[in-house]
Amino acid sequence: MVSPAATVTATPATATPATATPATAERAVLDAADTMFYQRGIAGVAMSEIRDSVGVSMRRLYSLFPSERDLVTGWLQDRHTRWMAWFTDTVERHAREGTDAVLATFDAFAEWVSSPGYRGCAF
Repeated sequence: MVSPAATVTATPATATPATATPATAERAVLDAADTMFYQRGIAGVAMSEIRDSVGVSMRRLYSLFPSERDLVTGWLQDRHTRWMAWFTDTVERHAREGTDAVLATFDAFAEWVSSPGYRGCAF
C-alpha cells in the first residue's frame, strides 16, 4: 500500500455519473474529499467542488452523504481505516526485515512524514 500522504494526491475515480454504482460513486467522492480536505482544510471545500471534481450530480452526492457533516464523518472514518492499514502493514514490514517492533513503529512514522505530499496529520 502506498503511504497515506501519497493517497491525497490520487486522481478521483473516473466513472461517469450515469454508470457509476453507489459504491463506485461513494469511493470517488471520498477520494476527492480526501484530496481537497487534506490540501485545503474542511472549511475550504464546498460540496459543489467535490461534485464537480467527481462528476456526480448534487442529488447523487446528497444521496450518498446527506450533509457536509456526513461527508466529513465518512471521510474521517475512511481515512482512519486506510491510514491504520498502511501503518500496520508498514510496521509489520519493518519488523519482518529485522527491526525491533518498537523501532519499526518509528521507522513507519519516518516513512510517513518523508513521503511526497505529506502535510501533517489530517486529524
